[in-house]
Amino acid sequence: MAATSSSAQELPFISVNDSAYSSSLLTKYKAKYNDGLALLPKDNKKAWEEVYKLRWESIQAIFNKTEIYSPVIARQYLDALVAEITKANPALTPQNFQAHFSRSGIPNAHHLGEGIILFNMGLFKRLDNESQAAFVLCHEIAHFYLQHSEKSMAQYVEALYSKNTQKELKKIQNTEYGKRQQVEDLMKGLSFNSRRHSRDHESEADSMALEFLRHTRFNIAEALTALALLDSIDADTLNTTALLPKIF
Repeated sequence: MAATSSSAQELPFISVNDSAYSSSLLTKYKAKYNDGLALLPKDNKKAWEEVYKLRWESIQAIFNKTEIYSPVIARQYLDALVAEITKANPALTPQNFQAHFSRSGIPNAHHLGEGIILFNMGLFKRLDNESQAAFVLCHEIAHFYLQHSEKSMAQYVEALYSKNTQKELKKIQNTEYGKRQQVEDLMKGLSFNSRRHSRDHESEADSMALEFLRHTRFNIAEALTALALLDSIDADTLNTTALLPKIF
C-alpha cells in the first residue's frame, strides 16, 4: 500500500510479546538475507550489497522495537487467511512469504522484502469485513510475487551508475567549492526507501491482487471499498500535513 506517515503513537496496540517467537523469526529472516547476499548480481556488487543491507536494517528495526503483534490467536487467524489465498492461487506455491500483524496504529500495510508482509493493526481495525482484509493481503502478496522491492533496488543501482549520474559526479569532483553539498543533493534524488513503491508498482499490485482475490471465496467488490478507504486515509494524512504549519 502507499506509505502513510504519522507523528502520533505508532505502537498503540498492546500485547504480551512472545520474545522467543520474534527472535526465531529474526533468525530465520537473517539466514534468508545471508543466502540472498550470495545471489546478488556481480556487476556493481558493492552498490547492491549496500542497498540490500539498507533493506535488511529496516527489517531488523521492526523486530528490535517489538513491532510484531504476536498473540497466538492473531497469528493463527492471519496465517489461515494467507493459506486460503495461497491454496486458491497455485502460482503462489511454494509459499515463500509470511504475513505478520504489526502493532502500529498507522493505517497501512507493507511488503518489506525477504517475503515479509506487515499488516498494521491500525489498518485492520478500520476495515469492515474479511474480504477487505483479504484484498489488502493480496495486494502485499502481489508486491512480493512481482518482485517490486527487488526491481526498486535494481532501478536504484542502475540510476546510481548511469552515465548521467557519473557525469554529474565527475563535474562535482572538478568544482572547487561545495562538493559535499552537491553530492548530497544529487544523492537525495537517488535515495532508496524499502517501504516506498512507485505509482506503477501500486497499480500493478492492485491488478494482480484482484486476480488473486478472484480465485477465492471472498467478495471481489469489497476490493473497491478497501481501495476507496485507503484513498480517504491518504487524503486525511495529506490534509493534516498541509494544515499543521498553518496551525503552528
